[in-house]
Amino acid sequence: MDFLHTINYYNNNFWGLNTSYTDTFFKFWETSISMNASLQNSSVFNIQAETQKGSAFSYSINNTFTLNKSKTLVFFLNYSHSLAYKNVNSYFHAFPELTSGLKVSLMEKKLQINATVTNVFAQRYRGDLYFADNSQHMDNYWDGRSFRLSVDYTFGSGKKKINKKNINFEEKERAQ
Repeated sequence: MDFLHTINYYNNNFWGLNTSYTDTFFKFWETSISMNASLQNSSVFNIQAETQKGSAFSYSINNTFTLNKSKTLVFFLNYSHSLAYKNVNSYFHAFPELTSGLKVSLMEKKLQINATVTNVFAQRYRGDLYFADNSQHMDNYWDGRSFRLSVDYTFGSGKKKINKKNINFEEKERAQ
């Protein structure tokens, strides 16, 4: 009886660095910037493939803009970008993405309405795979662009009840 089984065909080692920075500008604009950089080295077995020593770099910039004093209207604009990189026997093209949205808080911030658009410019995911006797090219568009509308309501007063108990320490002091 022959069972279907998975065979590994490569080992991959990554060394990387992640960093991020967050700050507020002009009391209405908060930004968060993050970066990723990595190096990789791989060895291939069980297939005839051309290995690629590679490096990767990606970054993202997330911005939140408060549009009124009561902080009930917020606009956000986020951009991420993975630069082209190599990994094992593959080459992946750059992939930028822009996401934007609006958040409205009503009824003393108990009701929140969020509208978000992802992959605004409908970017495609492209790459190439290299083998000893052929190469394969992909140009995928999974229609990752989306519009999302959400409504959240928080029930209750929002105030936490705290029970306080007075402790008489006279008995403790007499025992010493």
